[in-house]
This record gives sequence, C-alpha cells and structure tokens, in this order.
Amino acid sequence: MQALLNTHDIVCIQEHWLYSFETHILNTLASPTHEAFTKCVDDNDPISPLQRPRGMRGVAVLWHRRLSHLVTVHPDGSDRVCVITIKTTSDRDLCVVTVYMPSRGLSDSEREFQAMLTELEEILLKFQVSHHIILAGDWNASLLLNRDCHRDSVFKTFCSTHGLETDADMGDQPTYERGIHKSQNRLCPLHGLWSAAQPGRVERGAY
Repeated sequence: MQALLNTHDIVCIQEHWLYSFETHILNTLASPTHEAFTKCVDDNDPISPLQRPRGMRGVAVLWHRRLSHLVTVHPDGSDRVCVITIKTTSDRDLCVVTVYMPSRGLSDSEREFQAMLTELEEILLKFQVSHHIILAGDWNASLLLNRDCHRDSVFKTFCSTHGLETDADMGDQPTYERGIHKSQNRLCPLHGLWSAAQPGRVERGAY
C-alpha cells in the first residue's frame, strides 16, 4: 500500500478486513502523507477486541493531506460504501465512491447484490447534478465476460441505465480470478467508473 500512497493522491480500498476498533491501523499506515475515511462491518454493532472473529469486508478512501481542506466525508451508504466529495475549480466538484459488492455463492448474495445497486443508485441521484462522479470498487461482477450469469446481466443493465462507462485504459481482460467452492469464476473489479451523463473526467494524477 505504501507504493500506492507514494504515487497516488486518492486511493480506494476494499476488503481491508478491519473492525471498528482497528481503524487506527489504517490511519497509521496512511500517515503522515494521507488521511483515511474507513467503514467496517461492525460499525453499527461494534464487537469487543476480546471476541474478534476472522476479518471481513470493509472499505476506505484515502486522500493526500494537501487535499484535506477540500474533502468532505459523507455518511451515505452502508458499511460497504464510502463517499467523499472534493472541491475543484471546475463547474462541478468531484464525488468519489468506493464500494465492495457482495460475493457470489452465498445463500442471500443475489438479493444483497440488488440491494447494493439500489443503494448506489440513490447516491448517484443525489450527487449527479452537482458533481462529477467516480465509482471505484470490487464489483464481484463482469462487464467483459460473455457468460450466462444473471448477476452480470443485472450489473450491465445498471451501468447502461445510469450512463456509466469504464475507464478507457482499463483494458479488455478481467483483472481478478478466483475459485468459489467448486466453480471457477472470473470476476472483473472495475476501477474508475464515471457517469457518462456528466461531461468531463478527472485525469489520473490531476488531484
């Protein structure tokens, strides 16, 4: 992570696996150059350090301290979503959203996946008029693969409905591959989505 912080002003993290009593770990790693906005799976019901199970989920956004006077942290979204806005000199400010979508293969994962898309839709509707929006995350779905997968179809429809496009330099190959239970699933976390309905984009390294 230190290599990322050395070369990037804004870093989005998914699956940090920390609980609320451990967020100081990420803050320590981020300092002295960056600050962090972190959400954990137990934010609404903190667990005791004496009862810590295996880590799970968790998202965060880190930004360089020279941007701190421009950054506003927003409470929108569940523990799977972090939202910040950054004041810019353009006609619209910047909204950065990082998300960790539900994994595949769990009994209730498809319902949770759809619920998360609804949550993201509410965020898009709230900020799309006043902000350029960048979505970065582990989507646990693919826009690239041609397979008979309901989740991929739902995700593609969501992106099309809201005019979302992938970063031009993302490439045309899945960036993540793993096996779930007995099946092999090639998943594509898409980084740098922004709303095509909003003109302009933030070039890498601009902030």
